[in-house]
Amino acid sequence: MEVGVAPRVRRVARSTIRLDLSRVPTVALFVVVGALVLFPLGMLVFGSFRTDAPYRASDFTLRGYADIVADPSIVQVLWTSLWLAVVRTAGAVGIAVFLAWVVHRTDTPGREALDALLHFRFFIPHIPIILAWILLGSKKGFLNSFATDVIGLPQGPFDVFSYAGIILTGILGWSSFLYVFISPAFRAMDASLEESARMSGAGSRLTLQRITVPLLAPAILATMVLAFVRSIGSFESELFLGTPAGIYVLTTKMFVHLKYTPLNYPAGMALAMILLLLTLALVVAQWRMLRGREYVTVTGRGYRPRPMQLGRLRWLTLAVVVLFLVVDLVLPLGALIVGSFMSVAGVFLPDSFTLAHYGRVFGDAAFPQVVANTIVVAVAAATLGMLLSGLTAYVVVRTRDPLRQPLDMVSWLPWAIPGIVMGLGLLWAYVFMQRWLPITLYGSLALLVMAFLVVGLPLGVRVMSATMIQISSDLEESARISGASWLATVRHVWLPLLRPGFLAGWLILLTLAVRDLSTIVLLYGPRSQVLSSRLFDWWQGGFVEEGVVLGLVQAAIVLGAFGLAHLLGQRRLVGTS
Repeated sequence: MEVGVAPRVRRVARSTIRLDLSRVPTVALFVVVGALVLFPLGMLVFGSFRTDAPYRASDFTLRGYADIVADPSIVQVLWTSLWLAVVRTAGAVGIAVFLAWVVHRTDTPGREALDALLHFRFFIPHIPIILAWILLGSKKGFLNSFATDVIGLPQGPFDVFSYAGIILTGILGWSSFLYVFISPAFRAMDASLEESARMSGAGSRLTLQRITVPLLAPAILATMVLAFVRSIGSFESELFLGTPAGIYVLTTKMFVHLKYTPLNYPAGMALAMILLLLTLALVVAQWRMLRGREYVTVTGRGYRPRPMQLGRLRWLTLAVVVLFLVVDLVLPLGALIVGSFMSVAGVFLPDSFTLAHYGRVFGDAAFPQVVANTIVVAVAAATLGMLLSGLTAYVVVRTRDPLRQPLDMVSWLPWAIPGIVMGLGLLWAYVFMQRWLPITLYGSLALLVMAFLVVGLPLGVRVMSATMIQISSDLEESARISGASWLATVRHVWLPLLRPGFLAGWLILLTLAVRDLSTIVLLYGPRSQVLSSRLFDWWQGGFVEEGVVLGLVQAAIVLGAFGLAHLLGQRRLVGTS
């Protein structure tokens, strides 16, 4: 009897060991993603209790928090951050919802062209657009010159270095960005629900109010929280437009403490913790609000989304969207191009055209290295990021491993953390560990690649997850039944089907790495300059004209990536939610 039991016990033990070994890749992936995301955040908490920078010996202290409490301007900074975020979120989400409704739910003429232009706007880097608005809305900019010289007003009515300038550029910039994320919900909703309401006698307005908006409420709510979190962590607009006017928010106040003399690292780290806790609280609130609220609008039965008939109003909606594109796309790009040839930035005079700024930028000894660094960092971050994103998405979508949900949450976390805060966490994490590392990371391209890999992980995982969801599991099962190994299945089934999504995500992460400044503004050094940091240095030194030229170079690289995607049939690169 005992002899017969022993083999079964051994077989169970071997089976248990085999099951544990099968989870090793998933556990290893979770450890890698957790280390990339959670370790810098842990070091950020640690650094907020230190007396100095991570590359200097320091002691534990509560001085930073004490300085923040004793600073009378912090209340104003916090209030400014909050109300600016509320106003910009309301405006941007409202416009994004309107754009998505017009393009995907109505019979407005030229919807495909409008959709392509709105996606095209997504790829325009933010900093060049800010510089364009400086050229347009400064005291002697084009708009004020037109108002005084042509219209005859006593003085120009525009001042981009103000709350109004920050709000305008924020709403315009975020509207097209949020459109990309909210439009899939409008595109996928079952139109028969709206048709049933209209057949019951409801007009277009009542149908929109009672059917369309409630069904899209979860997507709109999620977009609002996303926009608010990103607005709280916004950095570039406030830096370029706010600091010259003495307007500070949490991100720029923190940057001043960490970058400019007199340095106050404890206060800057304490502000980073306030910003981190605020954004994480918003994310938790979003999860609680959306928990249990699930609306099924795409069913198993066939349907064809039919646009709402607007009648003559369709020409009005077309005019409104075209006006938005003119203000948000055509006008800034035109100002940027023309302004790059002006002797003085923002002063548009017929006899002041010059190529001197191009000569100084292209003749700069550091320019070739800056462009090379930008391409190397962007390609490396996009490639490594998509490989990691693909593995993460596979575990989340295609397995039943208990770690799949924690892995999904950790991979999404960087999206809720302001870029400058994540960059500061990476600074503390890897500079503090420098004594144990074989290479110097601070000021290196490797640290920039790591930073962009982390902040791009949420987008990469979402793109790959959306692609994998569309691939039937029957294909994988058929390959396995036919005797193909897991590696053979991946090579011959998964890779060909995932190629379009992988390329889409790769181009998105490439764009992010070229255009982002906030994530690396505390990480770059003299030998790791990229276009965004070099543009910031030119602007900081008072060479706005050269910064405009660099902005055009940055935009050209990003738009080249968009053109490549378009040629490869990947126009809808970020149509996921």
